[in-house]
Amino acid sequence: MTMSELRFSSPPPAPAPRPVTSARTRAAEPARVAAEGRAPGPAARLPEVALPAYGTSRRSGSWYLDREDGNQLAPNPVRVTQALLGMSHPYEADEWMLRRLLEVLPDVAELARAPYRCHERVLRYLASHAGIAQFVLADLLVPPGQPLHTDIRHHAPDATICYIGTEPLALAHARALLTEDNVFVDDADILLPDTLTVLPDLDFDRPVAVLLGTAISHCDDPAARALLARYTQILAPGSILVISGHTAPAAGPRAAIARAVADIHATCGLEPLRFRIIPQLNALLPDTLTALPPGPHQPGGFVPCDRWWPPGPQLDLAPARATARMVSTVVARIEPTTNTEH
Repeated sequence: MTMSELRFSSPPPAPAPRPVTSARTRAAEPARVAAEGRAPGPAARLPEVALPAYGTSRRSGSWYLDREDGNQLAPNPVRVTQALLGMSHPYEADEWMLRRLLEVLPDVAELARAPYRCHERVLRYLASHAGIAQFVLADLLVPPGQPLHTDIRHHAPDATICYIGTEPLALAHARALLTEDNVFVDDADILLPDTLTVLPDLDFDRPVAVLLGTAISHCDDPAARALLARYTQILAPGSILVISGHTAPAAGPRAAIARAVADIHATCGLEPLRFRIIPQLNALLPDTLTALPPGPHQPGGFVPCDRWWPPGPQLDLAPARATARMVSTVVARIEPTTNTEH
């Protein structure tokens, strides 16, 4: 995949590159700008990279157009993922991160596509076979024509769906697109479980399916265990957690690629990205969660995203399969326990 494939349209050509300041300067930039009494500039400031001089990526008709106060000094993982899925035109800072990711992993878009396709299958299963009628989706990725709740509505027309997130631009985008009845968009943080219980449109005395996305990839082991344990305490028995995590072997070429991807996140000043082996992911699950089988005659637990009830034969030699398996998913049911708050 090339950068041209990530864009709706190409930006105007630039006569000369603009030099980029260091990471330390980038961190001090907002305070310096405020002291000078001027508005923040649109240029991305990242280490040792010369970016084009055309300024902020703004395309007529884009949902970025009306947002003049967004932070463009550093990449944003939500916008980067949207660009990888072909859903938006990235800012310059996001393009910097995309270029670096493409250098170390040319099919990096599979890191976004694989869990998205897996989550579509999971939600379809939960709506059609598990009897779940309430869904919390920590995923503000809303591709045109096929948002995640489409399959839910097909199998459970009266289901209540609540998308949550904290990135302002993604929230605005989702609110503009998701206007159906019983589909809501709320500002809530999936890493703060108690903030979900005050969402006005859901009844937390009844089972809820919560799609956590890859939230645990940004938590160390104690924090990830505490996060999942808290969900088992505040959600009703029978609720479902859909949990994905980045996966890599302990050694070898894929382990080196995983380290490089994590280093890019760190260089950009983003939350740490942790790759784990599957036994480490399974060890994060509390005893009050029962992992559902990912396929016929298979034990419950984390499996690579493309192996969770796959839609067809899985060919190990298929293009990008190895990258698709750098994210694993488990679907787990909360069992009754005297420790819950229900």
